[in-house]
Amino acid sequence: MKLSVQLYTVRDKMDQDAAATLVAIRKMGLRFVETAGFAGHKPAEFAKFIKDAGLRTSGMHVSYDACEKEIQKVIHEAHLCDSKYVIVPGLPGRATEKGWGAAGEKLASFGEKCYAAGLGFAYHNHSHEFEMIGSHTALDILYSAGCPDYLKCQLDLFWVYYGNVDCVKLLEQYGSRVKLVHLKDGKGRGNSPQAEAGDGVMDWDKILPACKKAGVEFGAIEFDTAPRDPLLSIKASLDYFRSKGFTQ
Repeated sequence: MKLSVQLYTVRDKMDQDAAATLVAIRKMGLRFVETAGFAGHKPAEFAKFIKDAGLRTSGMHVSYDACEKEIQKVIHEAHLCDSKYVIVPGLPGRATEKGWGAAGEKLASFGEKCYAAGLGFAYHNHSHEFEMIGSHTALDILYSAGCPDYLKCQLDLFWVYYGNVDCVKLLEQYGSRVKLVHLKDGKGRGNSPQAEAGDGVMDWDKILPACKKAGVEFGAIEFDTAPRDPLLSIKASLDYFRSKGFTQ
């Protein structure tokens, strides 16, 4: 599993000086970033910042609406950034089995177009996808409806925990379909703060071997709200995962 970082973590710094922030990330030893927009820059300019910093793009978070309206534009921007994956980080409201199933089919149709263009395509969960609809979770309904060749998983592991689901069992369930994960920790459920890896509730000694067994390609460090300066929190989590043998 190669380590990356979700740039949403440093969104304020990216808005102030994207190029300098990317250089700071590379100086930590990270080789990959995962984008969440272009920090107010044109895609080609943003792609140059990434390349000039000596980084590559593991994935791009792109809205469902953008994929629905302009999938060819999304593909073009992914190629500009030399991204490996296009990732949809959530869906407009879904409440029924039919709604989640239709969403899975639609996501797979986006994924088929990405696949034809040499890109992977994945869906990123939060916690609400683990609500039961009948005898299945919403996430299971979504993935069952979408062709696994075209619709992969990015499991946000902390949100899996937050949704009262066992991370190891879910990694085993989805197996090789899980191409990406978000490496996130926290002090607990509810309003508990997020934490640097190893300083929270996540059982990484069980989770990381399960990621390896599933063949996860990229693990992106992420904080929605970092416990201190986000660059320092990224470095602390990076050092933790390196201590566990993930050095790429």
